[in-house]
Amino acid sequence: MNESPRFLHTVIRASAGTGKTYQLSSRYIGLLAAGVAPEQILATTFTRKAAGEILDRVLLRLAQAASDEAACRQLAGAIDDTQFTRARARQLLAATSRNLHRLRVGTLDSYFLQVAGGFALELGLPAGWSICDELLDQTLREDAIEEVLARGKLPELRTLVHLLAKGEAVRSVSSVIQATVRSVYATYRQSEPPAWQQIPQPKGLEEQELAATIDQLAAYPLPGAQWTKARDADVQNALLGNWEALIDKGIAGKVLAGEANYNRKPIPDDLVALYERLLAHVASVLVGQLARQTQATRQLLERFAEHYAAAQAEQRALRFDDVTHYLAAATAFNSPRQQAYRLDGLIRHLLLDEFQDTAPTQWRVLRPLAQSLIGQEDASFFSVGDTKQAIYGWRGGVAEIFDALDGELPGLAHESLAHSYRSSQPVIDAVNRAFQYLTRHPNLDKLEPAVAQWQAKFPAHSTARSELPGHVRLEFAPLTDEGVPQADAVFEYAADQVAQHVRRASQCSVGVLVRTNAAVARMIYLLRQRDVPASEEGGNPLTDSPAVELVLSLLRLADHPGDSAARFHLAWSPLAEALELADHTDARAASKLARSIRRIFNRLTVAENLEMGAY
Repeated sequence: MNESPRFLHTVIRASAGTGKTYQLSSRYIGLLAAGVAPEQILATTFTRKAAGEILDRVLLRLAQAASDEAACRQLAGAIDDTQFTRARARQLLAATSRNLHRLRVGTLDSYFLQVAGGFALELGLPAGWSICDELLDQTLREDAIEEVLARGKLPELRTLVHLLAKGEAVRSVSSVIQATVRSVYATYRQSEPPAWQQIPQPKGLEEQELAATIDQLAAYPLPGAQWTKARDADVQNALLGNWEALIDKGIAGKVLAGEANYNRKPIPDDLVALYERLLAHVASVLVGQLARQTQATRQLLERFAEHYAAAQAEQRALRFDDVTHYLAAATAFNSPRQQAYRLDGLIRHLLLDEFQDTAPTQWRVLRPLAQSLIGQEDASFFSVGDTKQAIYGWRGGVAEIFDALDGELPGLAHESLAHSYRSSQPVIDAVNRAFQYLTRHPNLDKLEPAVAQWQAKFPAHSTARSELPGHVRLEFAPLTDEGVPQADAVFEYAADQVAQHVRRASQCSVGVLVRTNAAVARMIYLLRQRDVPASEEGGNPLTDSPAVELVLSLLRLADHPGDSAARFHLAWSPLAEALELADHTDARAASKLARSIRRIFNRLTVAENLEMGAY
């Protein structure tokens, strides 16, 4: 195989701030400089913003190289092309700008939509399908649940819900089904029926054996009132069948945890034997219950999936993950050659960003393409990611796929980037100290092997910004009184700290990182209560401005004079008098205003073209 060393099949583990986008854009520019057609390069990531950043970086670096000799030399070194010149940079910049429609730089979802559009008939997608919004999808799911309830046999449904609710009484059957669908439906779609029957069901004690064991336990002589009280509670729970309460605490809990003492005294061996016999029965009961719940869950989801698919087909509405699911299941239509024919171009170079967030179903779609590139001349696979930055587990992302790439794609070259171009030395030192000594945490318990494995892969970080000042301080919110949620105290404490920083250094910006979208809204609310102006990342959208919303209503009216919402907005605004639209029901006045706005735009367009010499 005569593979160019610049385009080795490469996997890069890039920590935050170490130049991940720089590496990916260098690869992309290097391919363009080598004469690769843009439609033969697929560069994907997970968000439109990230995809835009990749394309922006490619164009910016080409523009800088075209206008500055030093930038050109730097880019030549990054793409390993000593013959790269400013003239070549200008040529590539012009060609890339003229052919933006041919570039395949976008999200995984957008690429999957293109493929699904080319194979819609073979995939069995409804004619005229499109991606639906969350509101419509929620309606379709609710309709499917109603169909499950309406068409199911009452005894069967009662048994299913009883199993799903673990025998507890519930007020809303529909809410139990909704919760099940919300939490497990994605897993159901990724699995085969046998996977739901893998829980072994150990045999428990016969009724007489169980009664005899409980009697022996009740009659066992114990050293003191504390022991007797705990044993009696265990006996009572066993007689009532409160198995989860039995193993939660007391002597049974100690034996289950493998501890040798209770109330600072050793547990006798024959008493341990009694408890172990009882606990083996408890295991058979609880594991059997879990197995039945698992099978009931699959039965319910199977019924839901049937009605949900019918509702989607009727409305011609799909979700992004539906498209991915159909593509992953249809391996017969997933060959790169067939895709090339339908998409008018063969992909020969695959660049994957943030690979740690790839879901198994997404990788099932990408894997045939990636495997087809391995071993080919003039083809390459390139991936960057960092398992420490995996953030899409909530939608199926599995960071372990990154670690399993070697088994999927042989002959990969590996690089590790741990040299930051963003953080100061004190920040890097704090990161190293925190993650290199995780196993010293006193409360790891059963997590210690996993933490040790993770820590062993953590590289020592360094920084190129050692000249930057920095300071790191770890603080904890004070513990709250009993009954007061600790989370509330954490948010309040964090907001107080931010407010203090803002007052001390009003010229500086303060970043607050949180785990969920709900936490963003809550944090902004608390900060604004403290007179701290706050917004989400990137600031508030322009449409948050009432003035901008008013202008948008005016533009909508110009395009559609019958838009009643736009007419109402304008008629009840401060501009109503100036626009001569005092009554939103006045269709004649609305049409007159629309014509007036369109004439203004026409005059502006003609004047602009005259200025540019178009006429």
